[in-house]
Amino acid sequence: MIFIYGDETEFESSIDGKFEKFIGTGVLYTRQKIEEHLIQEAIENLKNDSDIENPQTKKYDQATLNNGYFHASTDSKNAHSFFCRAINQGLQGKLHYTYIQERKSKNKTIEQEISESLGLSLLDIFSKNESTKIEIEGRSKFNRFHFEKLVKKLYENIFRVNFEKPQLQFYFPKYNVEIVNKRSPGIQVLDFILWATNRNFKNPKEESWFQRLNCSFSAHFAGLEEYSGTVRINGYHDQNAVISYPYYDLYKSSVDDFSDFYGLYRLIKDRVAYYLTSDLPDEIEHFKEYYVMLNQFYSKTIKSLELLEKIIDLNLQIYLMLFDTLPLYNQSTQLEEMKMLLCSKKFAALLLRKDLINSMRMRSEIINFYLRKNE
Repeated sequence: MIFIYGDETEFESSIDGKFEKFIGTGVLYTRQKIEEHLIQEAIENLKNDSDIENPQTKKYDQATLNNGYFHASTDSKNAHSFFCRAINQGLQGKLHYTYIQERKSKNKTIEQEISESLGLSLLDIFSKNESTKIEIEGRSKFNRFHFEKLVKKLYENIFRVNFEKPQLQFYFPKYNVEIVNKRSPGIQVLDFILWATNRNFKNPKEESWFQRLNCSFSAHFAGLEEYSGTVRINGYHDQNAVISYPYYDLYKSSVDDFSDFYGLYRLIKDRVAYYLTSDLPDEIEHFKEYYVMLNQFYSKTIKSLELLEKIIDLNLQIYLMLFDTLPLYNQSTQLEEMKMLLCSKKFAALLLRKDLINSMRMRSEIINFYLRKNE
């Protein structure tokens, strides 16, 4: 099980001598659920601190104690210290962050920028075939409606990449999302780590909290409009992350052979149809809504052009979701069969590309074939 916590952020930083406002998101990945006892341990230590009556921090510390939760931008150094210690003792994880300069995002709304930024930080979900629990702090700029739209967009992007990079493996694991408030233990931990990372981004010399969290950068990318990267906490390492198919070089000469595109589509349709009338295995039980929809489409007696388009799209999408998640291959799959499977994977992704002429031509031929069949 993977636990993911996501939140948005904003801060100001000097770029080329000018102060710029940045907006963005951070997503924390861990293999352990962040529980309330981590928060309460730090709260109790703050409450019992000998400096609790210090006039310089008393106001802020009392506010933290009254609230019963931490919020890095308003807490005192005292609170930071106890919370940082609790995180260090109880957590390993990694943070994906994306920052965007607000003045360079005038063609998009803040909601669009936050959604796209969060999408970039969530892409790692598709690299592992594991159930995932996601908590996102709900704000006016981002809520459950925005999240479901984002997931749909992420799926579309992954389908697209399957055509451009067929050698890459992508999983569509079961996920459960909950929109939470700032009292969530995971959101509090994320908030502090993201706050420390923001401070380090603004001024690398001011890295004391970043260092005390035992954070290290494992990647950082600076583009024209955005900055993104990965921070690892307490030496966190990914487990069993597979990127591409072993021995792909043996297959790649065959993945572009779409000469028998009727046969390729039949293969796709038949593999998907295998589970239309049977119980879904645990690995793909969460695909049930897609199969229910496909059954509804097939049950209609009159197959219009619009309905055939929907049936084709849904077959292609389910096939790409099944491919690595089920998966459709195993260690005993023979070389020639694997070549055909990878070819069908790229072909399925191609047919979903409605911006390419050869894709639209083959879709048209397939639709005409089924229209003639139903005459």
